[in-house]
Amino acid sequence: MRHLFSAFLLLGLLTACRATGTPPSASQPGFQPVTLTDIQLQTVQAGVKTMLDEPPTAALSAVKAASSEDGHVHVCGYVTYGVPGGAPREPLPFYVELSAGAGTVKAERGQVGTTASKRSKIAFVCRQRGLG
Repeated sequence: MRHLFSAFLLLGLLTACRATGTPPSASQPGFQPVTLTDIQLQTVQAGVKTMLDEPPTAALSAVKAASSEDGHVHVCGYVTYGVPGGAPREPLPFYVELSAGAGTVKAERGQVGTTASKRSKIAFVCRQRGLG
């Protein structure tokens, strides 16, 4: 039983850590790849920072975005962060959902893969939106 659990954990980690250099899939039903504006990117970074325990030096990479039919923009990527003067941590996957209401962009929902189960959930959500 212990080996089975370890195998599933390893599979989840490998899935969450796989390369993300491919562009979003235009064939994903209901989602279209988009390029983020500077304001959207700043909003994503601010949203991701609020999800971290040590947010002062958060840097995003491999950021991909897709819009859905309901007008939300779904963003996946990786964040590297740490405290000033400390060594940066290993990049973690993230997911953020942006919405535009009353002319402002908000990061409404999201998660950073700080645990194996969160990384697995993020990998699933990002693949479902054509971003994984």
